[in-house]
Amino acid sequence: MIDFQKSVFLLDGITEIRSFTQKFEMEFGAHVSVRKVGCNGRDVTAAGYANAALGILKEVLGRHYTMIICIADREGRRCEAAEFSTHLRQAIFRLLSHPGRNDLAELETKIKVCIPDRMFENWIIADVEGIRTHKGLVRVNAKQRKFDGTNGAHQLKAMMKVPYKKALHAPVLFKSVRIPTAVGNSPSFRHFADLLGII
Repeated sequence: MIDFQKSVFLLDGITEIRSFTQKFEMEFGAHVSVRKVGCNGRDVTAAGYANAALGILKEVLGRHYTMIICIADREGRRCEAAEFSTHLRQAIFRLLSHPGRNDLAELETKIKVCIPDRMFENWIIADVEGIRTHKGLVRVNAKQRKFDGTNGAHQLKAMMKVPYKKALHAPVLFKSVRIPTAVGNSPSFRHFADLLGII
């Protein structure tokens, strides 16, 4: 498993920040360092994301972190999650790689990119049985399918008994997602879990 004290997560927004910090605290007793990039959207290019994250990346590269994990949704982009991940890493490396300052090999070792396919909600519904334990929120007849590549927010809303409020409900539900189950149902979550060494 990664050393959480020496790792930092670059996340899209407050929902992901709350979700990851609460999940890792509960699951591993780990306090995680997070930074908000705030640059999500289906039309944001890999270069656009890299530019938005540049200031944060420069800051964290100068600190004690040995792993920097960027998590950005695929959203409705035509390319596959793995392809978008490659584009994003290349765009980041182009901006940061300078001889004598940031060695490319060091950047490749430190900076990782994980892409939920298509959005963070896809990782939540990778364990429908787990989130069904919230009987006041999720319908008992909600069924598990392979949801990667679908509109996860739309799928989750259809499972909810109450109107889905992302910032309120996502952190609560994500805490109930069992990692081994999510790994089996979501290839994009498996990539994330593999990267963190938590399976």
